[in-house]
Amino acid sequence: MPERYVLGVDIGGTSIKLAIVSSSGEIASSLRYPTSYGRLDALLGSIYDNADGLLSRWPGPSISAIGIGIKSLTDYRCQLVSFSSLICGEADIDLTSPLSHRFGVPAVIDNDVNAMAVAEAMFGWGRIQRDFMYINVGTGVGACPIFNGMPYRGARGWAGEISSCLLEGGTRGIYPLEAVASGAGCDMEARRLAPQYPDSCLLPVIAHGKRRLRSDEVFAAALEGDVLASTVAKNMLHCLAITLLNIEALMDQRLYVFGGGVVNSQFLSALKSTIKQLCPPQAIQSGMMLVSTKLGVDQAGIIGAASLALSHEWRR
Repeated sequence: MPERYVLGVDIGGTSIKLAIVSSSGEIASSLRYPTSYGRLDALLGSIYDNADGLLSRWPGPSISAIGIGIKSLTDYRCQLVSFSSLICGEADIDLTSPLSHRFGVPAVIDNDVNAMAVAEAMFGWGRIQRDFMYINVGTGVGACPIFNGMPYRGARGWAGEISSCLLEGGTRGIYPLEAVASGAGCDMEARRLAPQYPDSCLLPVIAHGKRRLRSDEVFAAALEGDVLASTVAKNMLHCLAITLLNIEALMDQRLYVFGGGVVNSQFLSALKSTIKQLCPPQAIQSGMMLVSTKLGVDQAGIIGAASLALSHEWRR
């Protein structure tokens, strides 16, 4: 069977990536440009222009479909973006119809974490294990359960929105997981606690205020013994570990595949240690396997978007 190609559109919080991807999951050609927050027509215009340039330089066969992954709540059944912080003032946004009309091929959309999970099921750990939980820890945090190689999306398509899982502790009262266990959460938590740690090496970045404090900076400072950084890192790992242990008790997934900009070997090692400390050896959660995506943290998003178009699921 000849190789076919699709166009992947990965719409993230900081950048939009376009790629021509083969049916074997290989990126043939790609480009990236900054995300502009604003009107829908401006977003579509930027995709049209950049996709035109990418496709005009592509010497291979024509694309057969378009897959769109977006950092937003999506309604997969209706193929609409329920709400997006990237597009101002609109709800139930239709991106697939304009792109399908513009390029003359079918288009399919889902949220970016579900898209990455589909790609993992098709080209990554899913080739070894048909059931797993995909966890993305980046600017935000999200998850997608995979059962028998297929994503479970829930009644509204919002299954896996663990960013909204509620935690409670100390004087903070009730707060969502994403407030501490994400890239943005690291920054917010460090700023919230900074007045208590006037000697922290993180204060110059916090005081400067021109950019967000990165999670890798927090973890590096924690390794050097910075108390503020250690507190933020421990809070993040503890809250994420508690959430995963509760998911495992409910779902019995066993395999947890991680992607996202926060994830690296140091992060996963620390998370495994935290889970081990919290979980008695005889507990049903023992034996959880935490692994990194086989697709690469940098490429998982765009391969995920393309995988939506390559999957037979949306044609049913």
